[in-house]
Amino acid sequence: MDKFGFTNTPAQDENTESLEPMNDPTSAEDPNSQNESNRQYQEPEKESVFEKSWFSWVFSFLFPPLALWTIWAKSHMKKGAKIGATVVASFFLIVALSSLGSGSSSSTTSTAASADLSQSTQTEETQELQTADTQTTETPQTDSSAAAQEEEAAYSNTAVAAELYSGEWAAPTDVQPGHYTITSGSGSGNLAIYSKDGDLTTNEILGDSDYGITSYETYILDGDTIKIEGMDAVEFTPTDPVLSTSKTAGIYIVGTDIPSGTYTATAPAGSGNFVVYSSSGSLKTNEILGDSDYAVEKVKVTLRDKDIVEISSLNEVDFN
Repeated sequence: MDKFGFTNTPAQDENTESLEPMNDPTSAEDPNSQNESNRQYQEPEKESVFEKSWFSWVFSFLFPPLALWTIWAKSHMKKGAKIGATVVASFFLIVALSSLGSGSSSSTTSTAASADLSQSTQTEETQELQTADTQTTETPQTDSSAAAQEEEAAYSNTAVAAELYSGEWAAPTDVQPGHYTITSGSGSGNLAIYSKDGDLTTNEILGDSDYGITSYETYILDGDTIKIEGMDAVEFTPTDPVLSTSKTAGIYIVGTDIPSGTYTATAPAGSGNFVVYSSSGSLKTNEILGDSDYAVEKVKVTLRDKDIVEISSLNEVDFN
């Protein structure tokens, strides 16, 4: 210390170099060494799905044309495996092309068969139309030939004379079908005729009674049932139909028994039912004709061929 009590600090020599810490050469990072380390621990690149072997094999089965490109352009397969996969893909490609050709051939054959069937059907339809046209354009019959055919088609009476009595009778077992005039050979009673369907077609009092008719004209048909009550003898006399404009009680066919035309129908005596049906079975006229309080004296009717006229409880009806 000096005389003033201060401590003397020695002056630094200018020539003395300042001491600085030295860098440890081992502590410095070498860039090249760091890059080398990064390359050592870098993750491997991922393969595309097209480069995988299994993908090439699957495509060989499913899509042979695309598989060939995948095998040689993208796959990392060895050369031998590529050749094998190529053979497999080529095989399936050939099979697919063969199937396509076979399907086209079958379609062509089916189309040709359909065309043949359509042509055959059209030919048959044309033949049918030609036949129908030929039948339609046939030469019309002359009046003389039509008259001859109508004469040939005239009613052929197969009736056989029979005498019946009270009871139930059947045609043709007991009475042959045909056109008859029916009269009572003894007394008076009820005459009823039923069709084969069970419908009542005739219901008359037949005989010499003041309330009955003396005769009844009708057609007995196959399957009819005849019921007779109160009479010991009923005569069934075969009679051929005759065209006339005066009829007794009975059932008549227009064109066979009564000429077609327009008439005024009247009953000279008594009263009864006068009914006309068309050829189709529809009711045209239904009147009580005669001189009773509930009857009309006359009725205008237009009769056409095949109409049916039924006269009941009247001994005479005139068509004027």
